[in-house]
Amino acid sequence: MDRSLYKAIEDFVSRRINHYGMNEKDAVNEAYQTFHDAALRLRETLDAEQAALFKTCEDTYRLADGETCYYYYKAGFGDALRFLMGWGGDLSEIMGQETK
Repeated sequence: MDRSLYKAIEDFVSRRINHYGMNEKDAVNEAYQTFHDAALRLRETLDAEQAALFKTCEDTYRLADGETCYYYYKAGFGDALRFLMGWGGDLSEIMGQETK
């Protein structure tokens, strides 16, 4: 498969992924809003030392959540490209880089 076809497939898949990322289902938004509201209520009950620990907890949760999203995004993107390209070949040959 030539590089221009690979690029067209990559652009198409990126647009689809971005579309879904910008148009999340209400359940996703509601879940994050519920978590956010609970965190605000909890934060109001904490003393300074507990608040610092809670801030660390929130920061590490955001990192873990971001890494989880990135992992599934990357896995899904790779699967989509392999499917569109016929489940064959090594993407690293096409792009000239490691794709793992």
